[in-house]
Amino acid sequence: MKLLEIQSSPRGESSDSITLTKSFVEACKSDNTSIVVDTLNVWHERLPEFDYEAIGAKYKAVKHETMTEAESNCGSVFNC
Repeated sequence: MKLLEIQSSPRGESSDSITLTKSFVEACKSDNTSIVVDTLNVWHERLPEFDYEAIGAKYKAVKHETMTEAESNCGSVFNC
């Protein structure tokens, strides 16, 4: 079984949510040794910018609303 742990706290090892998640994952792994954990820390990744215009375009797409040409060019990399 695969488990994706997403860490989003800027506090790193001082984060209560990361500490809690680590405890949860370790408890799960003690019950099921086949669990493989992949950790994604968003503070260590180069993520594309996602601003007001990009979220607006994405909501239009979800609602099947007509987008402007610029909104249509946002694509999957959020370059609005």
